[in-house]
Amino acid sequence: MKIVFFALFLLFAFSTKLPSATADFVQDVEGNLIENGGSYYILPVIRGHGGGLGLTQVGNETCPLTVAQARSEISSGSPVRIASPYLISHIYEVPGWFKIEKYLDDYKLVFCSKYSVTCSDLRIYNDDQGEKRLIVTNDKPFNVMFKKVDTSAI
Repeated sequence: MKIVFFALFLLFAFSTKLPSATADFVQDVEGNLIENGGSYYILPVIRGHGGGLGLTQVGNETCPLTVAQARSEISSGSPVRIASPYLISHIYEVPGWFKIEKYLDDYKLVFCSKYSVTCSDLRIYNDDQGEKRLIVTNDKPFNVMFKKVDTSAI
């Protein structure tokens, strides 16, 4: 009986891919792994249509609250701290979470609502005021790449 159990264990162990061994790790533009808690610019993969993501003031907002793509391609946007939920000690109340997923040869951002079993892509929407807002959608994901913030320049 012990031999059969051990044989089944070995068969299972060598025929199963462990998540840690096959997980797609997120890399920055330099090919380095994204650091948990690191600061990065979120930039478009396709150039020529604007810069990185940042906060902007839209409509009647009294301070910048809307995530949008910078109009100028030379703008990197605002630094974003990328961290696992275990590292974040305080965050504004959002009914869900954001994830980075592999998309084609690049990455995309998705939002997972705590009220749904599926996640939705984020994409850029050009509004009537000329702002390029980041919105939740089910089509045309915004392909992104990550550039580590040079903290010595800040």
